[in-house]
Amino acid sequence: MRAAEILFGRRTLSLPLARHVYRPFPGGEPSQEEVTEPAILAIQSLLARIKAHSDPEADRIDLPTGQERPLPDFPFDAVDEVVLNAFAHRDWSLTTAVVVDQSPQTLRVHSPGGLPLGVRADRLLRTPSTPRNPVLMQALHRLGLVEETSRGFDRMWVSMLTAGRPVPDIDTDDFHVDVTFTATGTDSHFVRALAVLVPLFAEGVVRNVNTLLVLRHLLGATTLTSATAGHLLQAGPAECQEILDWLVSVDLLEQNPGSSTWVLADRCRKALGSAQVAVPLHQDVENWILDAIKHAPVTNRQVVAATGAAPKTVTDMLRHLSVTGAIEKDPDGPQRGPTVRWRAR
Repeated sequence: MRAAEILFGRRTLSLPLARHVYRPFPGGEPSQEEVTEPAILAIQSLLARIKAHSDPEADRIDLPTGQERPLPDFPFDAVDEVVLNAFAHRDWSLTTAVVVDQSPQTLRVHSPGGLPLGVRADRLLRTPSTPRNPVLMQALHRLGLVEETSRGFDRMWVSMLTAGRPVPDIDTDDFHVDVTFTATGTDSHFVRALAVLVPLFAEGVVRNVNTLLVLRHLLGATTLTSATAGHLLQAGPAECQEILDWLVSVDLLEQNPGSSTWVLADRCRKALGSAQVAVPLHQDVENWILDAIKHAPVTNRQVVAATGAAPKTVTDMLRHLSVTGAIEKDPDGPQRGPTVRWRAR
């Protein structure tokens, strides 16, 4: 009964159910529209207002495939999720409105009430859906507006990342949840890299939140540590290891020998290099080699794959370390060529 009243009834109070605020620039004088329809109509009305003030071609980038791709300021899949979440998970005992505060640079959606019991802001990507209003969620699901096992935050992250945007910013306390999207600072390099990598893998391998977060990190850094992976993926050690093992199994990552660090698989590096999409070079190849051989011998090929340095650079560094007595060839392995194993002396 309460869910039906929320969805189809009008509020008896004079307060609006939702409000859309638009600023032509950050801090500018806002224009404001109040939404007084029942929730089922208010959701669509708010989405239409956001879309009317959005730019579906805020940026355009040239892809390595020769195509040009327009990028929206706020991907509408992410907008759809954040607005539906704001209504589905809000605290309906509070009389304050759902508020969208929009400018060309940012979109902030304010939902009354804190996160549901047991849900943490730093584990949103891992927490199973725990709706505050289960009957309302079921009704929205029957109406085709949400999935009953909604993992809306995953889809927000995926939509923002694939459009070259930063991940959403979450601000919450006991009385509100604010989700902010940012349209500035387009990561065109990441979008171009995705255009190269997506065709290499089976459907869904790249376009999921775990892969995207790992890829974005490794396109700006040479290695990924287990601690960094846990933070990025919002996962505990066991779940994080499971995800990384899967990324290795699909040949997207390689684990550095004898260490808890991962790098882009050679297959990915070669594809990106062929498309002239830059991958980061290790700024200190020597330190990487000296750290790696503490755990296991390494080959020239492994160093190249791990650091992104040119093969000649690695060869010269290995020769220097050998001459200075820091490393030596493994006597039980090949003595010539790129498969020579180098170990600590």
